[in-house]
Amino acid sequence: MDCSKKHLPGVKYVEVAKANQLQFNSIGELGGNYPVEVTGEFKLLEPIGLGKLEVKEESEGVSSVFTSTLTLKSRTNWIGYDLSKCVFKVTLVSGETYIIGWNGRPYPLVTKVDKVSDSITESRGNRLTIVWKAQIPPLLEAD
Repeated sequence: MDCSKKHLPGVKYVEVAKANQLQFNSIGELGGNYPVEVTGEFKLLEPIGLGKLEVKEESEGVSSVFTSTLTLKSRTNWIGYDLSKCVFKVTLVSGETYIIGWNGRPYPLVTKVDKVSDSITESRGNRLTIVWKAQIPPLLEAD
């Protein structure tokens, strides 16, 4: 089994939307290096500082599985907000935008930890870890 990792540091913005409320239009073969167009309404997660995105590819024979892990801290109050079956739009400081998730299974899994701070002087927020395991990597959004 081969394994490779790619770090995409500097996650500046993260937005979320329900998967069934989005329209995906692929510009080429899905999962290739082709961008996708995504239409629908996203909600900003109000990040504190920069988040990070890590993509790990594991190969077994002729197939690959990609595990995308997004970690961030957010000011958003999650009480009553359902993050199941969601898609996440991730904008890096470089300006590139990636889509984590799709309008079908497998959906990203979200772990929330409420009211954390890394130091006494740092703002408190909610730490989110979003993991998407699929046969395609995060999708690059078309300009």
